Amino acid sequence: MPPKLRMRLSDESIEALDLPAGRTSRVWDSQTPGLGLQQTPAGVRSFFFYYRWRGLGKRVTLGKFGRITTTDARQLVKRYGRMVRDGLDPAEEKAAERRGQSLADFWKEYRADALPRWKPSTRRTAEWHWEKSIRPGLGSKRLNGLRTAEIVTWRHTMRDTKAKANIGLRLLKAILAKAVEWDRIPSSPARAVKPYPLPPRETFLQPDEIAILFEAIWEEERLGQLPPESPKKTKTGKKGRARQLLRKAVKRKGKSKGRGGKGKKETESRGITPHAAALFRLLIYTGARLSEIMTARWSWVRWEEKELSLPDAKAGPRRVPLSGAAISELETLSNYRTAGNPFLIEGIRPGARLVNPQKPWGRIKTRAADLYREKAELPETAETVFDSLRIHDLRHTAASLAAGAGLSLLHIGSALGHRQARTTERYSHLRRDAALQTAESIAAIIQKALPKSSGKKPPEPKQAEGVRS
Repeated sequence: MPPKLRMRLSDESIEALDLPAGRTSRVWDSQTPGLGLQQTPAGVRSFFFYYRWRGLGKRVTLGKFGRITTTDARQLVKRYGRMVRDGLDPAEEKAAERRGQSLADFWKEYRADALPRWKPSTRRTAEWHWEKSIRPGLGSKRLNGLRTAEIVTWRHTMRDTKAKANIGLRLLKAILAKAVEWDRIPSSPARAVKPYPLPPRETFLQPDEIAILFEAIWEEERLGQLPPESPKKTKTGKKGRARQLLRKAVKRKGKSKGRGGKGKKETESRGITPHAAALFRLLIYTGARLSEIMTARWSWVRWEEKELSLPDAKAGPRRVPLSGAAISELETLSNYRTAGNPFLIEGIRPGARLVNPQKPWGRIKTRAADLYREKAELPETAETVFDSLRIHDLRHTAASLAAGAGLSLLHIGSALGHRQARTTERYSHLRRDAALQTAESIAAIIQKALPKSSGKKPPEPKQAEGVRS
């Protein structure tokens, strides 16, 4: 039997430790009795505590190196050493603790471990699905006793909302996979559970449909502005120019559940703000994601380079190329900029961005559907492509226009910020001007489809005082 390898364990010494691969190796700490490090044939390193219990040598795993530090391991050895002196078996106590841990208890550990890696939108999505679907159905179940049949039954309760059920199942699988990685359960009971098959939801607008959509946006934007000759007095000061130019977006009727008419039904559209209108036009001009434009700030606009520099998008920092049409849109939007508000797409509250784009989007869809039926001479009950059109479909439309124009998939991926775009950086010919050319091509197709009437665009307001465009 080879002699035991002893050394003073530390995070630095373990990092520099060169152990033979392909077999199990152990290193004992020379400072803390019973503390050791084990490396498996696969190269995984874990701390363990060796002790004598009723004449037998036993070993309990403390945790993987990297997840816990050497200092953490020493503290656990002291804790388990006290348990041995008190007549308790650490391995049995740990096993009993695992058997009694619920899925809800493990979620707290999983969430704490994942929070540093999650982006805010990912965190909100995960917490929502945990609170709304997983915790009510499975949270009280023992982690070690959870069965595949119970997960299938839980999924079946959400059969009417299959898309949400699939997202919840994906989160549950991630939680249980982490439990397997941390040696809490031998295997994941959710591994064999399949998500619901869903039909593809991608919708691509044709050029004539894009023209109708833009006309609907223009009409709603014009409807949302106060007439220049309006004698109505408006507030100024911190609320700025947005309060001077815009009126409340909708008429409502019925009993209100709170201040501001919340709970009343919308009966007649009174238009949308110029910021909401610019949001949807920029989405289709650039093919950007909704969150990328909604959270964009004026300081991120690089006018000279014709790009929007995003410090942290879905796939990391990226540059959104801005075509001439997109630049023109931003120049017009700067006339509505309120002093002190850093966001491109402003909300009603001073200094804040637009929070809920679904309301103005709903008004645009309704008007676009009506215009489509009118132009096609269809009955009022006829279904149109606009009835089920999602905001994200504007991104799909931009991509389809670029692909239809015969542009390279590499250039399209670069312009739209796909995750796979990182793999194309090794091609020397892929440069920023190619991405800008893609954006210009998308905008040219859109502009060609739009009507030539000059009356479609609402009048531009005067520049707000103290605001740099």
